[in-house]
Amino acid sequence: WQHSMLIRVLLDNEEEALFNADCLVGGLLQAVRQRLGLKPDDAIDMCTTNGQVKKLYLHLRENGAQFFTFKELCIVIRLEGPDSNPSYTPVLPEYCKNETLLSALNQQGRSGRKKSSIPVIKQKVVERPPSTKSRASGAKSKKR
Repeated sequence: WQHSMLIRVLLDNEEEALFNADCLVGGLLQAVRQRLGLKPDDAIDMCTTNGQVKKLYLHLRENGAQFFTFKELCIVIRLEGPDSNPSYTPVLPEYCKNETLLSALNQQGRSGRKKSSIPVIKQKVVERPPSTKSRASGAKSKKR
């Protein structure tokens, strides 16, 4: 455990569980689902205690250690809606009463977002005029 990236996940107001985040994010989330008794296909993520969403669902095949600090305390949240613009709610009911947390989650989720946070890159499309070679070769290539 000396080289592990341990994180603490809140299970209820009285209990925390330690998880090793030095693994694929998908495996970490699956272990958290199992510990909380959730279904394998429940869409979850984690946030800090001040509501900063980790957005782990975008990085399922990456190493989880890069998304956490050592022994960071996290709250499990449920994702609802499309991956590109989900809303977030705490999985455990006792955190649904925390107005500060809910406000922070809403600012990052669908209900608090006016525009997508994903930048759109506009590409200029340039049309080429047809060349005389392609017209000439096209006319000759007709089969009889």
